[in-house]
Amino acid sequence: MTRIFEDAYYTADTHPQDARVEVTRSSAPFAEMQSLLQAADQLIHAIDEAKASGYTLLLDSRAAPVAPEGKYRDAFFMVTRNLTARFHRVAVILKSAETIENAKKKARAEVDFFCSLEEAREHLNKFAHETK
Repeated sequence: MTRIFEDAYYTADTHPQDARVEVTRSSAPFAEMQSLLQAADQLIHAIDEAKASGYTLLLDSRAAPVAPEGKYRDAFFMVTRNLTARFHRVAVILKSAETIENAKKKARAEVDFFCSLEEAREHLNKFAHETK
């Protein structure tokens, strides 16, 4: 495992042996929309620099604060779509089944949702050495 990015909102680690990037969202709320956009740009840049976009992505958002309605939520989904589009398979870990059902409505087909880290990793291991 190699840590490729860390700030107040995200950590990102590559797992080359499993061809996987793991991104973990912290519980720190974004103070403003600009903070969200800047953090996402820096995270995506780190993934691109690590040449890891051909890997699978595990996005652990269990600790993330609930996003408010409106423009902020729209920006969050735009950022998430931009991040997940870089990967051929994505597993997102969310807090609850209800949260998962809401997220599925906006997700692309290659994104799968879980409540368990172990289940998400096991699922992505099936796709570990496919390429985008």
